[in-house]
Amino acid sequence: MKKVLSSIIFVFVFIGCSYINNYDSKQFETLDKKFNAAFYSKLKLETFNGSINSSTHKGDSIILTFKPWATGVDSADARKHISDIKINIVEDTATGILKVDIDVDQKLVHPRDYGCNVTIILPDTIALDLSSSNGRLNAFGHQQGLKLHASNGDIGIRNTAGATKLSTSNGSISVDMHSGNIEANTSNGRIDAKVVMPTKHGVCTFKSSNGRISLAVPDTVSASVHLKTLSGGMEVAKKLGISIQNSDDNELNGYMGSTQNAGKIELETSNGHITLKSLE
Repeated sequence: MKKVLSSIIFVFVFIGCSYINNYDSKQFETLDKKFNAAFYSKLKLETFNGSINSSTHKGDSIILTFKPWATGVDSADARKHISDIKINIVEDTATGILKVDIDVDQKLVHPRDYGCNVTIILPDTIALDLSSSNGRLNAFGHQQGLKLHASNGDIGIRNTAGATKLSTSNGSISVDMHSGNIEANTSNGRIDAKVVMPTKHGVCTFKSSNGRISLAVPDTVSASVHLKTLSGGMEVAKKLGISIQNSDDNELNGYMGSTQNAGKIELETSNGHITLKSLE
């Protein structure tokens, strides 16, 4: 009886593993779409299981390149199921918002996998609202503000401006020369940033539940300063001239510059080192 039972278990495990590995062929397709940028002030796009890379150009068009993919038992099977992915585009010229939603019927997902990477090229005068449920987000050169969300992926921006909000539930955040107010949150990852805050009423708020935070700002900024870490040290550049009101091993409160028209800098992490330095 024991021998029969062992054989049944062995066959079941073998069949199960074979079934899972059957869908290891992955195929992509490429689709390009072009829109007149004169009709839009904002692009709102959401995808899944894919990265989004956005950059700017001097042209008068919005160029979207979609790269949907699917897995299958072989290349032909995978290619056939790419069409299961739906790319829904709403050209709302009345509100000036170009809306793109990429999705697939969840009943089709298991055991097959789907996703869609997106590349964006558009004028720097258009604001962005981008989201991916599982993928990295990159944005370069945008000047009218950003809202980027990734539920599982890193976020990186460079040479950007305008009111900006960045959030990821599992990933690091990199900010390389942003001008303007900014808020960034990650539940599991580090934050590294260089920010040119407004000299008056500027806001820079970074929070991580598990990761270090490093921020560089100009020493000309006027702002209240709040740093807090539950497990980690704190380092503040002397060049910033921060007047410390109170501090201990885990928290620092003070201000830099003038108290009139002052903005605020808030850096908080539950597990990591905090560094506040001067932007050279």
